[in-house]
Amino acid sequence: MRVISHDIYAEVGEFDPATGNLTTFYRDSAPNAGQPLRGLYQSLGDTPVVFYRDAGQLRLRVGDLVLPADEALSLQWQLVDATETDLDQHVAEDGAAELTITAPDTRPVVVRYSSGPPRIPLALDPTPGVEYDHWDFGLFIKNILEKNGGASLFVEDAPG
Repeated sequence: MRVISHDIYAEVGEFDPATGNLTTFYRDSAPNAGQPLRGLYQSLGDTPVVFYRDAGQLRLRVGDLVLPADEALSLQWQLVDATETDLDQHVAEDGAAELTITAPDTRPVVVRYSSGPPRIPLALDPTPGVEYDHWDFGLFIKNILEKNGGASLFVEDAPG
């Protein structure tokens, strides 16, 4: 299935949900360019994370763990070891983010990773509509699931 990188615009991937194998390509040379978009991916620290829809169900793969991204999934996000906690002023070089993922019948998974825009805080970013979760994949997933459960995300008939 076709997935795109959350943090590298020019990169897309071919993801096999059965094995977790992700092969990446430059966007302009991807062999799956005609396939519909099914998800996003990024490594959070050393942990590969893929947020995707398969067989009509939204799923979250964190390392080797695959979880249904439904109302039973809980994500907690926080900045840790950061001197600046105002997200409009925080930059990636200051501390880290911690994403805690809790689901029924599994032990909580805690992922720690660099978070935020590099060197220049959002308050100084001239991009219209830019938000902190554009720079943080863990927070992006948490926000999507909290806002609408991802009901319309990567729908089966969506164009790529």
